[in-house]
Amino acid sequence: MYYSSVVIALACFLNTITAIGFTGQFKNIPNDVPELAKELRQTIPNLNNYPSRFMVDLYRISDKGKNHNFRPISAIVDQNYQFKYKDLANGEYELIANSYDFTFTNNRFKIIVDDGKIVACESYLGQEQSNSSEVTEINHQTPLEIEFKEVKQFYEKSGGTVYDMLLNSPFGFIFKNKTYTIIFIVVLTISVAPTVAQWINPEFVEQFKEVQVQAAQSRLEKSDVAETQDNPIGVGSTGAKKSSGSVKKRR
Repeated sequence: MYYSSVVIALACFLNTITAIGFTGQFKNIPNDVPELAKELRQTIPNLNNYPSRFMVDLYRISDKGKNHNFRPISAIVDQNYQFKYKDLANGEYELIANSYDFTFTNNRFKIIVDDGKIVACESYLGQEQSNSSEVTEINHQTPLEIEFKEVKQFYEKSGGTVYDMLLNSPFGFIFKNKTYTIIFIVVLTISVAPTVAQWINPEFVEQFKEVQVQAAQSRLEKSDVAETQDNPIGVGSTGAKKSSGSVKKRR
């Protein structure tokens, strides 16, 4: 009986040394996330339960940095955006955190468990060794912090306004410049005004056309009078010939 109790005590002691854990915390997750269901008027399943759409997986890796067990140790994220790992054996791990709704400044960490101590450092794809200056010790009192970056947007938002349609059209450069916009409006008004006026007040259009015809006739009459004043009657090419012939006779 005595020996069995000693064995149990030693097992518990060794378990506390070799099997430890840590806590992780997602920081600065916004509370005022846009409600896409109201904007899109669609039913999005489990919209407001953001922690349930987090995935935190811990992979045990070998000394060469290759995964020898493809079954991850998954953790559940609670309503405070925290997750916990317990009973981790000594060795190296790769932590990968993802979310359907958010992106993070870094979502990959190398976790090293050694003799009751856990340290973490950022792990980037394409880099074999992590920067040792960024190694931090973590536990349940000092959690691993994963910083929020931005909200993911999977749904396209349509502008729904004529102005947005014009800006996105081939003529968008006109409306992005104030001078071009004024010139375009003036030219469009001048070209469209006669047609619009004909629909609104046909009598006014007819009167305006008559005024234009009278103005054109008066201009023609003035031009005819000016031509007759420049070329008087009896003076022409024949008159010039006669005068030249008389000069020859006198000689």
